[in-house]
Amino acid sequence: MSWVIEATASGTYELPPSGTHGGVLIGLIDLGIQWVEYGDQPGKLTPQICLVWQLPDSDGKELVSKVYTKSLNQKAGLRKLISGWRGKDLSDAEKFDISKLVGQKCVLSISHQSKGEKTSYKIESVSAVPKGMTISKPDHEPVLVSVGGDIPEWMPKIYGKTIQEYWDKINDAPDHHEGNGKAAAAKTTDDEIPF
Repeated sequence: MSWVIEATASGTYELPPSGTHGGVLIGLIDLGIQWVEYGDQPGKLTPQICLVWQLPDSDGKELVSKVYTKSLNQKAGLRKLISGWRGKDLSDAEKFDISKLVGQKCVLSISHQSKGEKTSYKIESVSAVPKGMTISKPDHEPVLVSVGGDIPEWMPKIYGKTIQEYWDKINDAPDHHEGNGKAAAAKTTDDEIPF
């Protein structure tokens, strides 16, 4: 065992290029029920998923991801994503199988945002592939990953955390709410999660 350690810069990673890119949804990951706090709003248990795309025609064939609340209410980011991708809004009574998006091609609009010394990327929108545009096949086989399932080695970190770290947090909700993640998940009704 070597005791020599190399000093490195913290949090350095290559940003995906900003602009419009062809992408393929290669990962849909269930993050479970997470304790989420929004600014100065009280925290709450929230079912979350992560979508991972590959940009197969960019120089580095980057992977980009975004976490969504697992909800299709009118204000939900996931509903906006699906509506933009398919070119029409979901009706309020419509049920949508999000797993059908895995392996599908799309166009992503990506921007860069700076806060202090850190620069990160943001997926601004996802839309259908226009006629005449071709997108290469991704390097990775598209996957659906359920809580506790096998995590592919290529899976990127999400906000600096691995998928396993998200799953480990399911039972670590703060003391100021009733129950833990598993108990709360058991109390959740079908009306609250429309999938």
